[in-house]
Amino acid sequence: MHEIDDAPERAAALFERMAPGLPPPTAVRREPLTLAGVSTWGVRAQGGLAYRLKVAIDTRGAALVRRGAELLGLLTSRGVPVPSSVAVRAAAPGSDVAVALETRLGTSDARTAWHILGTEGRVALAEDMAHGLWLLHRLSVADLGPWGVPARGPVRPWRETLLGRIARQMDRLRDADRLPADLTAAYEARLCRHAEAVPDEVERRPVHGSFGLESVAVQRRAYTGMRDVEVAGAGDPWEDVATFLVSTGEPGAASTRRFLETYAGHVAPPPDVHTRLDLYEGLVLLRVLVRLCGEGMDAEWGGLEEATASYVSTPPLRWWW
Repeated sequence: MHEIDDAPERAAALFERMAPGLPPPTAVRREPLTLAGVSTWGVRAQGGLAYRLKVAIDTRGAALVRRGAELLGLLTSRGVPVPSSVAVRAAAPGSDVAVALETRLGTSDARTAWHILGTEGRVALAEDMAHGLWLLHRLSVADLGPWGVPARGPVRPWRETLLGRIARQMDRLRDADRLPADLTAAYEARLCRHAEAVPDEVERRPVHGSFGLESVAVQRRAYTGMRDVEVAGAGDPWEDVATFLVSTGEPGAASTRRFLETYAGHVAPPPDVHTRLDLYEGLVLLRVLVRLCGEGMDAEWGGLEEATASYVSTPPLRWWW
């Protein structure tokens, strides 16, 4: 880990270096790690101003924080509520490690609010989140500028893209040798079967890439926008929908139904929506499994193995469409 990630004092010093015209920080708090290669700090400055400081801890993270800062500007200009980018630059002269400073949208995130909202409050917030997600999905890929096209080579067919993603991630999962071989094989077979059933091409739109409760900003328990857009790009909008469903952990709740009803009011579900949602939910789980393998987080592993076995053995949920 890069030394600038070692302590709140270093984060406070970086804040002052990034924005010398802003009031000095009065509180610095590290946020849970949500993006590989990036450490995020919540910073409160004199006068009650609040910001988020994103510090890359490796070269991949540096590319992501620079990308995220530029995407914030693009999305803001197209009417999507996101934080404002304040500054982005190298951590030190000659350094390739980037630091980005952005405003803190809202006062909290939906994950925190979710635990204190009752059913009625969750339903209202879910409805607003579905509308907010549509504000992103209604844009065209061209609205993302250079971030809407692959870094190299032509755009691959969507089915081929999915199968390639599954193959790469499953190879990493097998190399870690944490799941029983038969469970890994059954897991891969289900993902591939669903991916093969997806149309060779789908209409690609701007997608958030990790649209869960943690990536939603709230103010007084109401939706104010989305944050953490570093992995946003062009893809299938229903992948964002599936990521939200996984993040709530409540597939049959009234809030989930309201989210889906509201989103479906903007975008007609495709005929294979059940298969796609099940596939994308499985890919969210796979991403978490691979990340934890790399980080060696044994405490969470038992629950994830159980979740994988449940995914493999449970038929896809049939929504009301």
